[in-house]
Amino acid sequence: MQNDQKAKFLVLMSTVIMSATAFAGCFGAPPAPPANLAPFASATVSDNLASVGDTLTFTGQGSDPDGSISTWRWDFGDGTNATGQNATHAYTMHGTFYTTLNVTDNGGSTYDTIATGSPQRVDVLAKFAATTADDQPLAIMSLWNATSVVRPPATLQWGAAGSRNSWNATAANPGAITTYAMDFGDGTTASHPASDLPATWDGNFSHTYSTAGKFVAMLTVTSNTSKTDMAAWTVVVIGTAPPTPGLKNPDTIVIETICCPSSLDPQIAYDDA
Repeated sequence: MQNDQKAKFLVLMSTVIMSATAFAGCFGAPPAPPANLAPFASATVSDNLASVGDTLTFTGQGSDPDGSISTWRWDFGDGTNATGQNATHAYTMHGTFYTTLNVTDNGGSTYDTIATGSPQRVDVLAKFAATTADDQPLAIMSLWNATSVVRPPATLQWGAAGSRNSWNATAANPGAITTYAMDFGDGTTASHPASDLPATWDGNFSHTYSTAGKFVAMLTVTSNTSKTDMAAWTVVVIGTAPPTPGLKNPDTIVIETICCPSSLDPQIAYDDA
């Protein structure tokens, strides 16, 4: 190749490279791969009313817009949990419990029914053997709020004075409750002697939950014969709601245009057009 031909070739290649660089610069860096979209799940229970020891069946349903659900985790609201799309559980104490389902997809994104305020409520009744002594007390919790599925900060109030000196309504020799103690499940407790009723204590326990999470509030009554009974109530404090499944960002509009808009905000892009 002659020197003048080489020179023309180099000029041509430089022009091509500069043009390609300018064209690529117009569109910026290649777009990042799309973010993994969150899955969605829902749960049902075979019965919302049961007795201590009854076996309940929990059924999970879910979907993932860009993959598949890889793990299922149940929290039964009494401090126990299980894995698998479906699960069974028998409560060992009486009270009111909220079960939640958490799922994780194959990309690592999660979804929890706690975030959307849709846990499954189960009311569990006390069950005592017929041979139980009459001096066995019965703890009874009554929630004065509409629900214990709340957003922080939330103050909940339970009535405890409805607890009975005996589990047997027709007991011939009942005991007498001497102490009411409350564990709110977040590290705080409170207690009152029965002698405080009704002069200095109205029989209610009040507590404010300030952080998101799941807590098991428990009332324990103790009798003059040193016998106890416990009732539980699940508290679900909801945090930030998750994004709508299948939508990366429903408030963002992506504009395709030739060359480079100054902004992806639709109003600014329109004004600059």
